[in-house]
Amino acid sequence: LAICFEIVSRAHVQIRLPFPAIPKAFNVCHMEFFVMIFNFLNAFESKLNRSVRNHLASLQNKLLEYGVWQSDSPLWAHFEEDDMVRMWNQVLNACDHPEVRQSAMSQSPMIVRVARSFGRPPMHPPSPMPATPLSPVRGNVQTSAPEGVKPVGPTQKQLMCLARKFWARLYDVTFDLYINLQNHGMGQRCFETTLAVLKKIFLNPDSRKLMQDRHLHQIIMCVIFGVSKLEDEPAVSFRKIIDVHSTASDKCMDLSEGLYWTVHIGPAPDQKGNIIEFYNKTFVALCKELLLDAAN
Repeated sequence: LAICFEIVSRAHVQIRLPFPAIPKAFNVCHMEFFVMIFNFLNAFESKLNRSVRNHLASLQNKLLEYGVWQSDSPLWAHFEEDDMVRMWNQVLNACDHPEVRQSAMSQSPMIVRVARSFGRPPMHPPSPMPATPLSPVRGNVQTSAPEGVKPVGPTQKQLMCLARKFWARLYDVTFDLYINLQNHGMGQRCFETTLAVLKKIFLNPDSRKLMQDRHLHQIIMCVIFGVSKLEDEPAVSFRKIIDVHSTASDKCMDLSEGLYWTVHIGPAPDQKGNIIEFYNKTFVALCKELLLDAAN
């Protein structure tokens, strides 16, 4: 129903509601909404007009960039489980840019069942849902695992698919900024080192927490700036990165001013600052060694 209401809201200008008003009204958390959108697009994308497809893709990007990383997200509980962390790391370690971008577009392995698979109990008991997934699960679905091998359940498959889509989105945003910063001195080595540092950040349990209640673009901009300093590319200043980001060619980018001037510095929720303060006070403390290691 949440997706249906999003489509209706998109079709009628007079009743458009800002995200995430609709999933919130249906008590659907961001992780669940990501799964639902992915399955819905996988099943019906060819039957949707361009405007609706773009709208749902834009919502999916918002979920990947900050929605699923909010402090109340079930994702953080999964990062406390060894098996889930292993699967997340396995996907990221296999992420070579062109391949993972293609992989992220492959068929959905995700299922939305009666028991909400991300373990967040609803405030009100949901009405019965069919056990059949929104989109069929293709491939080698195991009904029983070989002896000694733990079966991969729907929650694990969802996390692995989330990791693939997340890295594909991270790559697209970073590449778009790189293309636009080339005229200001950002070279290919800087781009490749930026991707290497970002991968290390999201593999490391401490630095990964930088995403909590923050935006992926903020982390990417900080890494680009840090790597540019190490690569001695002084023309790639924070001011220039912000200017390029604010006029990015990727129309799905979140270009709100809050990305630059209202950044959570922490640890208290009301500790806010601009992105340069975040870089100096928070980012460098956690990522200095990762930057140096990748640059070397």
